[in-house]
Order: sequence, then structure tokens, then C-alpha cells
Amino acid sequence: MSKILNPLLYFFVVFSGSSSSIVKKITFSTLSLGKRFCHPLFHNLIMFLAESTGIITFFLLFKDEEKKILSLSENKNKTSLEFYKLCIPAIFDLISSIFNTLCIDFLPGSLSRMFEGFSILITFGLSITFMKNKHTKNNYIGIIIIIIGLFLLGLSEYIYQNDSSSSIKFLFFGIICSILSNFLGALHEISQEYFIRKQVCHPIRCIGFEGFFGFILTFIITIFAINIKCTNKKIRDNLNSNSILDILSSNVCIVDEEGNSYIENMSFIWRQIKNNTNIFLYYIAIFFICILLNYSYVSFIKIAGASARIVLANITSLCVWIFFLLPIHKNKKYQEKFKIIQLIGFFVLVFGVLFYNDLILKNNKKDINYNKIEVNLNYIDNEKQNRIIEK
Repeated sequence: MSKILNPLLYFFVVFSGSSSSIVKKITFSTLSLGKRFCHPLFHNLIMFLAESTGIITFFLLFKDEEKKILSLSENKNKTSLEFYKLCIPAIFDLISSIFNTLCIDFLPGSLSRMFEGFSILITFGLSITFMKNKHTKNNYIGIIIIIIGLFLLGLSEYIYQNDSSSSIKFLFFGIICSILSNFLGALHEISQEYFIRKQVCHPIRCIGFEGFFGFILTFIITIFAINIKCTNKKIRDNLNSNSILDILSSNVCIVDEEGNSYIENMSFIWRQIKNNTNIFLYYIAIFFICILLNYSYVSFIKIAGASARIVLANITSLCVWIFFLLPIHKNKKYQEKFKIIQLIGFFVLVFGVLFYNDLILKNNKKDINYNKIEVNLNYIDNEKQNRIIEK
């Protein structure tokens, strides 16, 4: 049976991971009432709502499984994690997701996915700075190769940009948003791990309550956002500008068809959905893709080794890239052109990740005592990367 289920599970991981990135980019590029449907807070509400279904799933299917985990001898001094503690990881998850949404909006779909490689650099830096971990020669060489790969990826987009300074600034903002998103994602994982190390929490329950708190926090922020009016006249009047502030404001402020500009505008969202029913279908897809991605990935990490995780993560990135390269897209906002430098950068990045995880050149030193953090390029919906810590 496992010969059938395992490949099927691998397919669901790749399908849901690539579909998540693809549908997000298409949704943010969709026009309705003359405006793009790019609403980071609304997107997070749907995403966290999907995650919160894990609470129901846990109590229906996995409650007894957590009791069995608690009964194990190695967990005899541990208790079940109080659900309210997951509010802290949810805060990092929320902010990380907002920056990730902006990154997807600023950058081409394939590049925003490949730039998840920044997470390895961030995790490496945090492990040295705060965890005082020792690293092998392979780790340092891998990090250097990864930096070169990320540089080539950024260079590929810079070279093929048009001459307008706004395009270059979009690239700059996209990279900054990607770094911030991955940094906050790392803090999300560290805070989550801090609690799970001391107490027991089933992965589905963690996802569910993080989604619940994320939804509540996003809802509160949205209430304030719909009452914050943007005062930038160039944004309200749809005037072109290369000013850094104007470009940033144009992707943060929501301008409706009447020229009203707020951080968020729920009534405008409903009017856009009503005007273009494709948006409604996209978010139905996003909701179920999020559920599929979370549950399939939780099952996947139970059976997959480091090499399988890395291979599937990069297959997912390739699927996203191939999709946006296909000459079938009417919307030129997300249509991409093949760039040889991006291909080289991607393979250099993959090689660096494999080298970092000792999958290219095995480290034979037996007397090194350190905590090794294995990181891959996959993530659960709003970029939740899996870290396996071995002592």
C-alpha cells in the first residue's frame, strides 16, 4: 500500500506547493473595476481561516494520537501545550505572510519562490549568533554557493528589467520583502520550537490554533486598516512616480474605482469579487490548497528524509517557473521570459543547498559535537519551513 500512497503523497506536496504560489500570483494580478486584486490582509484572513480548520480535524481524528505521544517514556515529564501559547508564533507568522504577499506582488512568480533560499542564510546566521552552534566546512562552503546562486537570480531580473527606475525599485523592494518574510518565518519556527521542546503539541493542533489566532489578529488589524486613509495625492490620483515612497504606497494603499484610498477597503473587495467572479473561484482554490498543503506536508515529513524534502522543494520551484514560462497567459503581469542567468542561478542555489546539507560531499568527521539545522526550500502555505534538529 505504501508503494502507492507515498508517490501519491509526494504528488500532493508538489501540487499543493506549486499551486499555492501560482494561484496567489494570478490572483494578485487579476484586474477588476480597473484595479488589481492585491489585498494582503484579506488574503491572510482566508489563509488563516483554512489553517484553523485544523482544530476541528484534530479533535475529530488526532486527539487520541496526541495522548499516545504523551504516554511515551521520553515524554513522561511533558504536558500538552496550552493553546494560547501559539499566539506568539502566530504573530510572527502573520507579519511574515504580509511581507511574503508583497514579495509575490513585487517580483516574478518564479523568482519569489526561488528567493526562499534566503531562509537558509537567515537560519545559519541565527544558529551562530543565538544558538552558538558549530558548523562544518561543508556548511560554510554551502552558504557561499547559496549566496552566489541568490546573487545570480537577482542579477537575472536586474539585467532584463526595462530602463525605468521604478522597475529596479520594484526588484529592490521584492528582495527586501523576501528577506524580511524569511527572517520573520525563522522567528516563527524558533518560537514554535521553543514551546514544543518543553511540551507536546500534535502538528495538526499547532496548525489549527496558529490559524485561529492568526485569523483573530488579522481581523483586528483589518478593522483598523479600513479606517486609515492614505494621504498621498499621487496614489489617490493614479499619477506615475518613481519615488520610493510612492511605489511603496501604491502596493500598500488600496485605491478603489472612485479614487478613495485606504490601507484596506472591504467594501471594495466585495465589489471587485462581484465584478469578476474568477476572484471568488481563486480564493475557493486558495482555501482548499492551503488545507491540502498543510495536511499533506505534515504527513510527508514523517516519512521523508532530507534528500527527499530538498528534491521535492526544488521540483515545486521548477513547476512554478515552468508554468509562468508557458506562452498561454493573457495577463502579461505574470507572464515570464526564459533567462539563462536565472537557470544558472537556480542550479547554483540547488547545489549550494545540497552541499550545505552534506548531500554532495559527506562529512566524515565523527568527533564534532554540534546541533545541525537542516533546512529545505519548502514551506507550509505562508512559507512555514520545516527544520529538523539533530543532536
